[in-house]
Amino acid sequence: MKNQWTNYYTGYVKVKAYGKGAERLINMLTRRGLHIWDVKRVGSEALIFHMDIRDIPKLRQVMRKSDCKVKFMQGKGFPFLMKRVMKNSGFLAGMIAFLLCIFVLSNMVWGIEVQDAKPATEHAIRKELDKMGVKIGKVQFFVDDVDTIQRKLSDRIGALTWVGVELKGTTYHFRVVEKRQPKEVEKTSPQNLVASKKRSSLICSLKKDNLLLM
Repeated sequence: MKNQWTNYYTGYVKVKAYGKGAERLINMLTRRGLHIWDVKRVGSEALIFHMDIRDIPKLRQVMRKSDCKVKFMQGKGFPFLMKRVMKNSGFLAGMIAFLLCIFVLSNMVWGIEVQDAKPATEHAIRKELDKMGVKIGKVQFFVDDVDTIQRKLSDRIGALTWVGVELKGTTYHFRVVEKRQPKEVEKTSPQNLVASKKRSSLICSLKKDNLLLM
């Protein structure tokens, strides 16, 4: 397992050796300490094997003393992966930008709903939310958490008995319980006490007159 990870990190190539002396070439490479693996015969005069990319200069030195030829069929590992990535850097940059855009849009505030609040109270809540930065188009990472928002609203708006704050996706939901205001005492207009006394005296005199007539 360790060799596999090392080979992938440093990079390795698939090589085809063909012609007379292919087996002799493999023996010469192993004697020089080169790491050769997955050796397979292809046809009567050809062998396929894998070797470390760092040993390619040594392979060329051995080839000068050999009668066969080699062909590099495929490169594998991290160096070749990075080469392909750099070759398609425009596509990669576009993909990264697209994913970043999706990530940002999915973490923005797109809705604010206030339930069970009178128009005046809702206006006060939205005004305070705007001061706190809880507004449409704001990235959620730069907004206070729901507990902090709940505490600030309760402290700043006196008309609230309780406010529940919940974030669902990209929308903030506020549920409000307002304080019950005491009923106002009905105000009566001032009475004219002198006029009342005069009216009472008039009624009494009329009753006396009726008694005399009788």
